[in-house]
Amino acid sequence: MKKKIPLIEKEKLKSLYLDILKGYGACYGSKEFDTFYVKHLDMSSSSDIDTTYQKCYEKAKGEGLPTEKDQLEYLNEEKIWTKEEEMGLQNQESLVEGLKASKSKVYLQSQIDYFAKEIEKEQGKLEDIKAEKSEYLGFTAESYANKKINEFYIYTTIYKDADLKERFFSREEFEYINFEKFAGLVNAYNETTKYFNSVNLKRVSLSTFFLNYFYLCDDNPMTFYGKAVVELSYHQVELFGYARHFKSLLSDMKTSPPSEYYDDPDKLMEFVDAGKNAEKMLEKAEKNDKAHGAMSVVGATKEDLRRMGLTPGSSEELSGTNLQQEAAKKQGSLDMEDMIKIHEKGHL
Repeated sequence: MKKKIPLIEKEKLKSLYLDILKGYGACYGSKEFDTFYVKHLDMSSSSDIDTTYQKCYEKAKGEGLPTEKDQLEYLNEEKIWTKEEEMGLQNQESLVEGLKASKSKVYLQSQIDYFAKEIEKEQGKLEDIKAEKSEYLGFTAESYANKKINEFYIYTTIYKDADLKERFFSREEFEYINFEKFAGLVNAYNETTKYFNSVNLKRVSLSTFFLNYFYLCDDNPMTFYGKAVVELSYHQVELFGYARHFKSLLSDMKTSPPSEYYDDPDKLMEFVDAGKNAEKMLEKAEKNDKAHGAMSVVGATKEDLRRMGLTPGSSEELSGTNLQQEAAKKQGSLDMEDMIKIHEKGHL
Protein backbone atom coordinates (compact mmCIF):
# COMPACT_ATOMS: atom_id res chain seq x y z
CA MET A 1 0.00 0.00 0.00
CA LYS A 2 1.06 3.59 -0.63
CA LYS A 3 2.87 5.19 2.31
CA LYS A 4 1.20 8.20 3.87
CA ILE A 5 3.01 11.51 3.42
CA PRO A 6 4.18 12.84 6.83
CA LEU A 7 2.27 16.02 7.68
CA ILE A 8 3.74 18.48 10.15
CA GLU A 9 1.48 20.12 12.74
CA LYS A 10 0.06 23.43 11.53
CA GLU A 11 1.68 25.26 14.44
CA LYS A 12 5.13 24.04 13.30
CA LEU A 13 4.83 25.09 9.64
CA LYS A 14 6.56 28.40 10.37
CA SER A 15 9.56 26.58 11.82
CA LEU A 16 9.73 24.45 8.66
CA TYR A 17 9.56 27.62 6.56
CA LEU A 18 12.43 29.22 8.48
CA ASP A 19 14.58 26.14 7.84
CA ILE A 20 13.80 26.47 4.12
CA LEU A 21 14.91 30.11 4.21
CA LYS A 22 18.15 29.16 5.99
CA GLY A 23 18.82 26.29 3.60
CA TYR A 24 19.39 23.72 6.36
CA GLY A 25 17.82 22.03 9.37
CA ALA A 26 19.32 21.06 12.72
CA CYS A 27 19.08 17.59 14.25
CA TYR A 28 19.24 17.54 18.06
CA GLY A 29 19.34 14.79 20.64
CA SER A 30 20.53 11.84 18.56
CA LYS A 31 21.57 8.99 20.89
CA GLU A 32 24.71 8.12 18.92
CA PHE A 33 25.74 11.59 17.70
CA ASP A 34 25.92 15.21 18.77
CA THR A 35 23.87 17.89 17.05
CA PHE A 36 24.39 17.97 13.30
CA TYR A 37 23.07 20.15 10.50
CA VAL A 38 21.45 18.90 7.31
CA LYS A 39 22.10 21.05 4.24
CA HIS A 40 19.24 21.21 1.75
CA LEU A 41 20.07 19.92 -1.69
CA ASP A 42 20.93 22.48 -4.37
CA MET A 43 22.15 22.32 -7.96
CA SER A 44 25.81 21.98 -7.00
CA SER A 45 25.39 19.10 -4.54
CA SER A 46 22.88 17.44 -6.87
CA SER A 47 25.53 17.31 -9.58
CA ASP A 48 27.94 15.50 -7.21
CA ILE A 49 25.22 12.98 -6.36
CA ASP A 50 24.41 12.33 -10.04
CA THR A 51 28.11 11.75 -10.79
CA THR A 52 28.48 9.39 -7.84
CA TYR A 53 25.38 7.43 -8.88
CA GLN A 54 26.80 6.86 -12.35
CA LYS A 55 30.13 5.68 -10.92
CA CYS A 56 28.37 3.22 -8.60
CA TYR A 57 26.16 1.98 -11.41
CA GLU A 58 29.11 1.32 -13.72
CA LYS A 59 31.00 -0.37 -10.88
CA ALA A 60 28.05 -2.69 -10.19
CA LYS A 61 27.77 -3.64 -13.87
CA GLY A 62 31.53 -4.26 -14.01
CA GLU A 63 31.28 -6.66 -11.07
CA GLY A 64 28.55 -8.67 -12.78
CA LEU A 65 25.31 -7.34 -11.31
CA PRO A 66 22.52 -7.36 -13.92
CA THR A 67 20.75 -4.18 -14.96
CA GLU A 68 16.99 -3.95 -14.49
CA LYS A 69 16.55 -4.36 -18.24
CA ASP A 70 18.65 -7.54 -18.28
CA GLN A 71 16.84 -8.89 -15.22
CA LEU A 72 13.42 -8.24 -16.73
CA GLU A 73 14.40 -10.14 -19.86
CA TYR A 74 15.57 -13.08 -17.73
CA LEU A 75 12.39 -13.04 -15.63
CA ASN A 76 10.28 -13.03 -18.80
CA GLU A 77 12.18 -16.00 -20.25
CA GLU A 78 11.69 -17.92 -17.00
CA LYS A 79 8.01 -16.86 -16.90
CA ILE A 80 8.48 -15.35 -13.44
CA TRP A 81 7.56 -11.78 -14.44
CA THR A 82 6.34 -11.77 -18.02
CA LYS A 83 5.95 -8.98 -20.55
CA GLU A 84 2.20 -9.36 -20.10
CA GLU A 85 2.56 -8.66 -16.37
CA GLU A 86 4.76 -5.66 -17.15
CA MET A 87 2.06 -4.42 -19.52
CA GLY A 88 -0.48 -4.96 -16.74
CA LEU A 89 1.60 -2.70 -14.49
CA GLN A 90 1.70 0.00 -17.16
CA ASN A 91 -2.05 -0.31 -17.72
CA GLN A 92 -2.65 0.09 -13.99
CA GLU A 93 -0.50 3.24 -14.00
CA SER A 94 -2.54 4.57 -16.92
CA LEU A 95 -5.77 3.77 -15.09
CA VAL A 96 -4.69 5.73 -12.02
CA GLU A 97 -3.60 8.70 -14.14
CA GLY A 98 -6.88 8.53 -16.07
CA LEU A 99 -8.89 8.59 -12.85
CA LYS A 100 -6.92 11.61 -11.65
CA ALA A 101 -7.60 13.38 -14.95
CA SER A 102 -11.32 12.57 -14.69
CA LYS A 103 -11.43 13.82 -11.09
CA SER A 104 -10.00 17.15 -12.22
CA LYS A 105 -12.87 17.57 -14.72
CA VAL A 106 -15.93 17.23 -12.44
CA TYR A 107 -17.60 19.87 -10.27
CA LEU A 108 -20.01 18.15 -7.87
CA GLN A 109 -18.52 17.12 -4.53
CA SER A 110 -20.19 13.72 -4.77
CA GLN A 111 -18.37 13.12 -8.06
CA ILE A 112 -15.08 14.33 -6.62
CA ASP A 113 -15.48 12.00 -3.64
CA TYR A 114 -16.29 9.08 -5.93
CA PHE A 115 -13.13 9.56 -7.98
CA ALA A 116 -11.02 10.08 -4.85
CA LYS A 117 -12.21 6.73 -3.52
CA GLU A 118 -11.52 5.00 -6.85
CA ILE A 119 -8.05 6.57 -7.07
CA GLU A 120 -7.16 5.40 -3.57
CA LYS A 121 -8.33 1.86 -4.38
CA GLU A 122 -6.51 1.63 -7.72
CA GLN A 123 -3.38 3.31 -6.34
CA GLY A 124 -3.26 0.61 -3.67
CA LYS A 125 -3.40 -2.07 -6.36
CA LEU A 126 -0.63 -0.30 -8.26
CA GLU A 127 1.64 -0.19 -5.22
CA ASP A 128 1.07 -3.91 -4.63
CA ILE A 129 2.02 -4.73 -8.23
CA LYS A 130 5.16 -2.57 -7.98
CA ALA A 131 6.16 -4.30 -4.75
CA GLU A 132 5.74 -7.71 -6.39
CA LYS A 133 7.86 -6.65 -9.36
CA SER A 134 10.56 -5.23 -7.07
CA GLU A 135 10.71 -8.50 -5.15
CA TYR A 136 11.28 -10.47 -8.36
CA LEU A 137 13.89 -8.00 -9.66
CA GLY A 138 16.11 -8.56 -6.64
CA PHE A 139 19.52 -6.88 -6.40
CA THR A 140 20.38 -5.07 -9.64
CA ALA A 141 22.97 -2.51 -10.70
CA GLU A 142 20.34 0.19 -10.21
CA SER A 143 19.38 -0.94 -6.70
CA TYR A 144 23.06 -1.15 -5.71
CA ALA A 145 23.70 2.37 -7.06
CA ASN A 146 20.60 3.69 -5.27
CA LYS A 147 21.75 2.16 -1.97
CA LYS A 148 25.21 3.70 -2.29
CA ILE A 149 23.81 7.05 -3.37
CA ASN A 150 21.52 7.19 -0.32
CA GLU A 151 24.58 6.70 1.87
CA PHE A 152 26.54 9.34 -0.08
CA TYR A 153 23.58 11.71 0.13
CA ILE A 154 23.76 11.58 3.92
CA TYR A 155 27.53 12.00 3.94
CA THR A 156 27.48 15.01 1.63
CA THR A 157 24.63 16.91 3.36
CA ILE A 158 25.45 16.68 7.10
CA TYR A 159 27.75 19.19 8.82
CA LYS A 160 29.08 19.93 12.30
CA ASP A 161 28.35 23.67 12.11
CA ALA A 162 25.42 25.87 11.11
CA ASP A 163 27.68 27.69 8.62
CA LEU A 164 27.97 24.38 6.73
CA LYS A 165 31.74 24.63 6.50
CA GLU A 166 32.89 21.40 8.20
CA ARG A 167 31.47 18.02 7.20
CA PHE A 168 30.31 15.85 10.07
CA PHE A 169 32.50 12.96 8.87
CA SER A 170 35.70 12.72 6.91
CA ARG A 171 35.42 10.45 3.90
CA GLU A 172 37.44 7.75 5.72
CA GLU A 173 35.38 7.99 8.91
CA PHE A 174 32.19 7.57 6.93
CA GLU A 175 33.55 4.59 4.96
CA TYR A 176 34.27 2.66 8.17
CA ILE A 177 31.36 3.77 10.34
CA ASN A 178 29.87 1.11 12.62
CA PHE A 179 26.69 -0.37 11.10
CA GLU A 180 24.57 0.13 14.24
CA LYS A 181 25.76 3.71 14.56
CA PHE A 182 24.97 4.33 10.92
CA ALA A 183 21.45 2.95 11.39
CA GLY A 184 21.00 5.41 14.28
CA LEU A 185 22.32 8.22 12.10
CA VAL A 186 19.88 7.33 9.32
CA ASN A 187 16.94 7.34 11.76
CA ALA A 188 17.93 10.76 13.11
CA TYR A 189 18.48 12.07 9.58
CA ASN A 190 15.10 10.82 8.36
CA GLU A 191 13.36 12.31 11.39
CA THR A 192 14.92 15.69 10.57
CA THR A 193 14.08 15.67 6.86
CA LYS A 194 10.77 13.79 6.63
CA TYR A 195 8.55 16.88 6.70
CA PHE A 196 10.22 18.54 3.73
CA ASN A 197 7.75 17.10 1.22
CA SER A 198 5.56 18.65 -1.47
CA VAL A 199 2.38 18.69 0.63
CA ASN A 200 3.96 20.57 3.53
CA LEU A 201 5.69 22.99 1.15
CA LYS A 202 2.31 23.71 -0.47
CA ARG A 203 0.84 24.31 3.00
CA VAL A 204 3.64 26.79 3.74
CA SER A 205 3.02 28.57 0.43
CA LEU A 206 -0.62 29.11 1.46
CA SER A 207 0.16 30.30 5.00
CA THR A 208 -0.30 33.92 6.09
CA PHE A 209 3.22 34.22 7.53
CA PHE A 210 4.61 33.35 4.08
CA LEU A 211 2.13 35.27 1.92
CA ASN A 212 2.63 38.53 3.88
CA TYR A 213 6.16 38.65 2.43
CA PHE A 214 5.57 36.87 -0.87
CA TYR A 215 3.04 39.43 -2.09
CA LEU A 216 5.66 42.17 -1.63
CA CYS A 217 8.25 40.61 -3.96
CA ASP A 218 6.41 40.98 -7.30
CA ASP A 219 6.89 37.28 -8.14
CA ASN A 220 10.67 37.85 -8.18
CA PRO A 221 12.67 35.10 -6.39
CA MET A 222 15.78 37.31 -6.35
CA THR A 223 13.84 39.96 -4.41
CA PHE A 224 12.36 37.36 -2.06
CA TYR A 225 15.47 35.27 -1.27
CA GLY A 226 18.15 37.87 -1.96
CA LYS A 227 20.29 35.60 -4.14
CA ALA A 228 20.51 34.26 -7.68
CA VAL A 229 18.07 31.53 -8.64
CA VAL A 230 20.91 29.10 -9.48
CA GLU A 231 22.10 29.40 -5.85
CA LEU A 232 18.75 28.45 -4.34
CA SER A 233 18.07 25.09 -2.72
CA TYR A 234 15.52 22.85 -4.38
CA HIS A 235 13.16 23.41 -1.45
CA GLN A 236 13.38 27.18 -1.97
CA VAL A 237 12.69 26.85 -5.70
CA GLU A 238 9.81 24.44 -5.10
CA LEU A 239 8.21 26.67 -2.44
CA PHE A 240 8.38 29.74 -4.67
CA GLY A 241 6.91 27.79 -7.59
CA TYR A 242 3.95 26.63 -5.51
CA ALA A 243 3.34 30.17 -4.27
CA ARG A 244 3.20 31.57 -7.81
CA HIS A 245 0.96 28.71 -8.93
CA PHE A 246 -1.59 29.16 -6.15
CA LYS A 247 -1.50 32.95 -6.49
CA SER A 248 -2.41 32.64 -10.17
CA LEU A 249 -5.18 30.10 -9.54
CA LEU A 250 -6.79 31.95 -6.65
CA SER A 251 -6.70 35.32 -8.40
CA ASP A 252 -8.99 33.88 -11.10
CA MET A 253 -11.49 32.37 -8.65
CA LYS A 254 -14.94 33.93 -8.51
CA THR A 255 -15.66 32.56 -5.03
CA SER A 256 -13.33 32.27 -2.04
CA PRO A 257 -12.43 28.76 -0.82
CA PRO A 258 -13.32 27.80 2.77
CA SER A 259 -10.55 28.98 5.10
CA GLU A 260 -9.73 25.42 6.23
CA TYR A 261 -8.81 24.45 2.64
CA TYR A 262 -5.67 26.58 2.86
CA ASP A 263 -4.17 23.92 5.11
CA ASP A 264 -5.16 21.12 2.73
CA PRO A 265 -3.69 21.76 -0.76
CA ASP A 266 -5.48 18.75 -2.26
CA LYS A 267 -8.86 20.05 -1.08
CA LEU A 268 -7.98 23.51 -2.34
CA MET A 269 -7.07 22.16 -5.79
CA GLU A 270 -10.34 20.19 -5.86
CA PHE A 271 -12.19 23.42 -5.07
CA VAL A 272 -10.35 25.36 -7.78
CA ASP A 273 -10.79 22.65 -10.43
CA ALA A 274 -14.45 22.20 -9.55
CA GLY A 275 -15.04 25.95 -9.79
CA LYS A 276 -13.47 26.10 -13.26
CA ASN A 277 -15.41 23.06 -14.45
CA ALA A 278 -18.66 24.48 -13.13
CA GLU A 279 -17.97 27.77 -14.89
CA LYS A 280 -17.43 25.96 -18.21
CA MET A 281 -20.61 23.95 -17.67
CA LEU A 282 -22.65 27.10 -16.96
CA GLU A 283 -21.26 28.91 -20.00
CA LYS A 284 -22.23 25.95 -22.16
CA ALA A 285 -25.70 25.82 -20.64
CA GLU A 286 -26.24 29.55 -21.18
CA LYS A 287 -25.33 29.20 -24.85
CA ASN A 288 -27.80 26.33 -25.23
CA ASP A 289 -30.67 28.18 -23.63
CA LYS A 290 -30.37 31.94 -23.18
CA ALA A 291 -34.07 32.24 -22.43
CA HIS A 292 -33.60 31.15 -18.81
CA GLY A 293 -31.91 33.26 -16.18
CA ALA A 294 -31.14 31.47 -12.93
CA MET A 295 -30.01 27.85 -12.91
CA SER A 296 -29.64 24.91 -10.58
CA VAL A 297 -27.89 21.57 -10.90
CA VAL A 298 -29.42 18.21 -10.01
CA GLY A 299 -27.51 16.60 -7.18
CA ALA A 300 -25.68 19.79 -6.20
CA THR A 301 -25.26 20.66 -2.53
CA LYS A 302 -25.27 24.21 -1.20
CA GLU A 303 -21.47 24.09 -1.24
CA ASP A 304 -21.51 23.00 -4.90
CA LEU A 305 -23.82 25.88 -5.77
CA ARG A 306 -21.70 28.38 -3.87
CA ARG A 307 -18.63 27.17 -5.75
CA MET A 308 -20.51 27.79 -9.03
CA GLY A 309 -21.76 31.19 -7.96
CA LEU A 310 -25.38 29.96 -7.92
CA THR A 311 -28.04 30.03 -5.24
CA PRO A 312 -30.59 27.30 -4.36
CA GLY A 313 -34.15 27.51 -5.65
CA SER A 314 -33.60 28.63 -9.24
CA SER A 315 -35.88 27.55 -12.08
CA GLU A 316 -33.76 25.52 -14.49
CA GLU A 317 -32.18 22.15 -13.72
CA LEU A 318 -28.98 21.03 -15.43
CA SER A 319 -28.63 17.26 -15.26
CA GLY A 320 -25.39 15.62 -14.09
CA THR A 321 -24.29 12.00 -14.08
CA ASN A 322 -24.50 10.10 -10.81
CA LEU A 323 -21.28 8.09 -10.87
CA GLN A 324 -22.37 5.79 -8.06
CA GLN A 325 -25.45 4.80 -10.09
CA GLU A 326 -23.35 4.27 -13.22
CA ALA A 327 -20.91 2.13 -11.23
CA ALA A 328 -23.75 0.02 -9.83
CA LYS A 329 -24.67 -0.93 -13.38
CA LYS A 330 -21.12 -2.29 -13.79
CA GLN A 331 -21.04 -4.32 -10.56
CA GLY A 332 -19.58 -1.48 -8.52
CA SER A 333 -16.71 -0.23 -10.70
CA LEU A 334 -16.12 1.88 -13.80
CA ASP A 335 -13.15 1.29 -16.08
CA MET A 336 -11.43 3.83 -18.34
CA GLU A 337 -13.69 2.97 -21.31
CA ASP A 338 -16.74 3.77 -19.16
CA MET A 339 -15.20 7.10 -18.09
CA ILE A 340 -14.49 8.06 -21.70
CA LYS A 341 -18.07 7.25 -22.74
CA ILE A 342 -19.44 9.38 -19.91
CA HIS A 343 -17.26 12.32 -20.94
CA GLU A 344 -18.23 11.91 -24.60
CA LYS A 345 -21.88 12.15 -23.64
CA GLY A 346 -21.11 15.46 -21.98
CA HIS A 347 -22.63 14.48 -18.64
CA LEU A 348 -19.65 15.47 -16.48
